[in-house]
Amino acid sequence: GYWKNHAGFGPQDDVVSQYLPIWLGNDDGDMSFAVTDARIAVDILHQHTYGEPSNGITKLYAQLLAAKLNIAAGANDDAIEEVITDADDFLSMYDWEDWYDLGWEDRETVLYWKDMLDSYNNGHIGPGYCDDYDDDDNDDDDDDDDDSDDPDNGFEYTNK
Repeated sequence: GYWKNHAGFGPQDDVVSQYLPIWLGNDDGDMSFAVTDARIAVDILHQHTYGEPSNGITKLYAQLLAAKLNIAAGANDDAIEEVITDADDFLSMYDWEDWYDLGWEDRETVLYWKDMLDSYNNGHIGPGYCDDYDDDDNDDDDDDDDDSDDPDNGFEYTNK
C-alpha cells in the first residue's frame, strides 16, 4: 500500500496528512468518524485499530480510506462513486463492533463494497494503477511480469 508507506513514518515523506481529515461514514452519522492524522490513517490501513483483519467492517474502513485518499490525490472516482456513497451511508449507522451482529446479507454487502474498493485501489477498475517510478532503486515497482522498473515495458501506466 502506497498510503501506508508514505505517511512519514519511514524514509518516505508524509503525503497523507495533506488530504486529511477524511470521513469514514457521512460527517453527520452517529457511527461515522473522521481520520484526522497520518498515524490513525496508517493504523486503519494496517487494520490494527477499529477491529481486526477478520472483521469485514475493519477491512471496509481500510479500503474506503485508501480509495478516498486516491480520490483526494486526483484519481477519477466514476467506477466506485456509488460504492463509496453506499458504504458511507452504511458506516453512518454501523461500526466495527456491529460486524458479528449483522445478518449474512449485510455481511456479504460489506464484503462486496470492500472487494470493489480493493479492485479500484489496485487499479483493476477505475483509472488504473500508478506508482513511484522515479525511485531509481532498480527494483520492479510496476507489478507486471517483467523484471524492469520501466512502466512502459510490459505495463500500461496510467497517471492519476
